[in-house]
Amino acid sequence: MVPKRALVISGGGAKGAFAAGAIAELDSAGIGFSVIAGASAGALNAALLAQGSAQQLPGLWQSTRAKDVYRGSFNPFWLIKRLWNRRLSVFDTTPLRRLLASHISLDKLQDGRAPILSMGTVHWRDGEYEARTQWDFMEQDQLISWLMASAAIPLAFPPQPIGNEYWLDGGVRNNNPLGDILWAKPREVWVINANPPTMKEAKPPRSMKQVGARALELLMHEALLSDQREFIRMNSLVAQAAAHGCNLIDQDGEPYRVYRLKVLNPSISMGETLDFSKEWADRRIDHGRAVARKAIDDYTGSS
Repeated sequence: MVPKRALVISGGGAKGAFAAGAIAELDSAGIGFSVIAGASAGALNAALLAQGSAQQLPGLWQSTRAKDVYRGSFNPFWLIKRLWNRRLSVFDTTPLRRLLASHISLDKLQDGRAPILSMGTVHWRDGEYEARTQWDFMEQDQLISWLMASAAIPLAFPPQPIGNEYWLDGGVRNNNPLGDILWAKPREVWVINANPPTMKEAKPPRSMKQVGARALELLMHEALLSDQREFIRMNSLVAQAAAHGCNLIDQDGEPYRVYRLKVLNPSISMGETLDFSKEWADRRIDHGRAVARKAIDDYTGSS
């Protein structure tokens, strides 16, 4: 059966709480997906949605604090210790592995009723992006390692060893992995972004932490926008060609499709990538719900 509706969830660290609120609202409205793709924090949300935990997502994000995700700080003594021990990142993400292992189940994802789940990461050696589905894993720990790699924010979180290779954050190359769902030829594509379309102006930096956080924001934001712009541009060209009775053909000789596209963007600041405070979690979730409700109203009104 050709999947009718696909969902793409961008990364964004702690700002993934926005997607959690939006996902729960879409689920409550009965809007389901046959294919779900995500990178970085988007892959974690995608996995929980695919296994049927949409309504549990907001509560999980509300109860998750920084200590549940990583250990460490920008304290000079901590940084010197990490450098001395030749660690590959500022933070230790052992808590995140435990968190994922306790909430994400390969058995549930491989249930025949679950949608196809695509999770993207980046190969350290050659910098190539690679996406895998739940059916590429034989064991629970393999799945968790792949999700850890997808969320391995450079410098902040360590790249993940899988086999004889290292893998890191999929959002570095493909923060909005639209290409990962096109093989399914869906009629509709929904996108949930963790960042507003335009970045807020930053105040002059006063610490190394602020410099690192701003650099990360810029990196992820540009990756997200470039992916989305290219998809929208191509979709527009295909629609224009179709209006003139022409088909654009892909490399396999198949005509490109025109997708019904729905993008959910935050309209307010989502805070810092590593701010897991309850105050910000609540704000992000509430805003995600509100944006999703508006999108649902527009969607049902135009159907």
